[in-house]
Amino acid sequence: MKIIKATLKHTGELMKLRQEFAWFHDSIAGRKKTTGWEKDYKKILTKELKSKNILKLLAIEGKEIVGMAFCELNPSTPGTGSWAVSKKTGLIKNVYIREKYRRKGIATKFFKECFKFMKKSKAGNAELMVAINNENAHRLYEKLGFKDVSIRMRKKI
Repeated sequence: MKIIKATLKHTGELMKLRQEFAWFHDSIAGRKKTTGWEKDYKKILTKELKSKNILKLLAIEGKEIVGMAFCELNPSTPGTGSWAVSKKTGLIKNVYIREKYRRKGIATKFFKECFKFMKKSKAGNAELMVAINNENAHRLYEKLGFKDVSIRMRKKI
């Protein structure tokens, strides 16, 4: 198992993984599969792959790309707990591993790489969001040292 930094040449595979990630979240939320976002997301992805403030990682088993994780550096918001610790916060997002490769330590390897990237960039905190009903991910994040600090709520209007 190798963890590598994604580049523009990985755009097609990242798009496939992102779609699987979206559909996984749709399924645990009881929604129908989301579509129609691909064109806009490809533009965002291309821009992000060129950014120094974003690290996109891929897990490779043999010749197959089996997972992804994104790490992003953001300025901390003044007046928040994050800002009191550091002017920069690392955000970990879109952690996704294909089902047959889960529970093999891949996510932990992603997090180690993200933490290195964040420390090198002098981020004071690492943050992430997890779907409220994604209990397996929530347990993993707690095992990695994350603490619950807020609840994000949504209402359709």
